[in-house]
This record gives sequence, structure tokens and C-alpha cells, in this order.
Amino acid sequence: MNELLFRAWDTLTKKWIAKDFTILGEVTCFDIIGQYLRDNLCGKETTLARLEDVIIQQWTSRYDDTKWNELTEKERENWTVEGNMPSNWKGIRIYEGDIIKSWSSHYLIEYDNENCAYIARWIDDGGLTNLKNSFDTLSNKITVIGNDCFNPELLNQ
Repeated sequence: MNELLFRAWDTLTKKWIAKDFTILGEVTCFDIIGQYLRDNLCGKETTLARLEDVIIQQWTSRYDDTKWNELTEKERENWTVEGNMPSNWKGIRIYEGDIIKSWSSHYLIEYDNENCAYIARWIDDGGLTNLKNSFDTLSNKITVIGNDCFNPELLNQ
């Protein structure tokens, strides 16, 4: 069974407010994000109004092809500080909203509600297109190069 992991982006502060969190029992994404907002807003705004400013993205259950020795020293340090061993490295988790490179092409990972599957939407020289590939058919070396929240400029390359 696939593990359900999420991350949350605050569109106002332009920061990740939660990464790689899971939902247990009756706890929802909104409970976790709401608690963060209550702890960090200090009563400045209502939590409910601020929830509209948060983008929640789900992990696709896939990893990119980044090898351990291709990580920066900081990335390797973050991995091991969290209690992980280098031998457990599988690659960078690919989330919806991530921008990936496969050979010389760039794609935006999206969830296609119609087909209940993740898709890779092609980004060409003019920006994001409507050309879609099944995410599962991309078998070339896949590398996460950014995401639509933190690196929106990559959608226009």
C-alpha cells in the first residue's frame, strides 16, 4: 500500500509550511495546516480565511532518479539528520506540482481527475502546453528541477 504524504505551500509568505506530512485517523490536512497557522499568526488573522492561501500537494508515490552522490552536501545532511541512512535513499520524492526533466523535456506533474492518475504536462519554449503524457510512461532519467510554487518561472521556459 502506498504511503500518503503531503506538503503545504503558503502563497502569502512564499514558504513551505509543512513537508512530507501524513494524515492519521481523523486528522485532516486542514487540521495540520490550521494548527501551523494558529501557532504562527499570533491572532493576526483568522485561520479559516488563511486556509485559502495554502496549496496542498500530494506525493505521487514515485521517486526521481537522483543518486545519493548527486545530492548536495546540505541535502545529504538533511537526509541523515532526519534519522535516515544513505543506503535507504531512493531518490527525491515527486509531488504533484513538481517540475521534472526527462531527457531534454520539462514536464509539470498534475493529477488528472478524469483518469484518476498523475500526468506529466509538457512545458515547451512557449510555456505550459496542453500536451499530456501518462506519468507512468516516462521511463527516461527523471530529475525534479523545481515546483510550480517555489519556481513558477520554470513554467515559462
